[in-house]
Amino acid sequence: MSSDLKEIVATEFTQRIEKFKQTGDFCARVFPQSKLAHELKDSVTEFSQLAPVIATLRTPQLKERHWARIESMLNQEGLQAGNIKIQALVDMGAANYSEEFASIAVEAENEETLEQMIKDIMVQWWDIYFQVIPTSDNPNLFVLAGIQEVTDVLDESMVKCSTIRASRYVGPHKPAVDKLIGSLNKVGKVLELVTSVQKQWLYLMNIFKDADIQRQLAN
Repeated sequence: MSSDLKEIVATEFTQRIEKFKQTGDFCARVFPQSKLAHELKDSVTEFSQLAPVIATLRTPQLKERHWARIESMLNQEGLQAGNIKIQALVDMGAANYSEEFASIAVEAENEETLEQMIKDIMVQWWDIYFQVIPTSDNPNLFVLAGIQEVTDVLDESMVKCSTIRASRYVGPHKPAVDKLIGSLNKVGKVLELVTSVQKQWLYLMNIFKDADIQRQLAN
């Protein structure tokens, strides 16, 4: 009870509470006439209601925006730093906000998942390069190779972005994913243009390689 919030390890705290509950239940069962035993059980049961709150407040994915909401509910600043006693949380009625805090923690976890998905897409594109190779007929004429592989990555990235964009937790990451979608759309248009020009150029080049066409052009 005298520990600071930042010192609490959620899993260990929950395990200790469960052991205390078992001890309290055991004492009340073995000593049914003992007032002290029942007081112990009641005290542990009441305190155990704080366990989910502690676990939630120790969620590592909580960002400043989440803490602002939590602090507003409890009318208490500085919770993010963890410099507050467990007893103080009890006194301010933190257990009454267990469901609200749990909902915020779920939001934080899902928002971080989406953030990581965006980062993964960006990292994947950092390692993508266009291959420029000479044509078989003219070593001084170059074309882009591996366009299909890049197109496949583009399609995959767009699907992931659509998934992120459709998530109910996209809120804080909407500007980032919208910017990423815009960049990918530009890449798609460039690929489409390059592919079209390259195909037409190679088609015309094959036509003008024909001996009859070359004679006609010479005349």
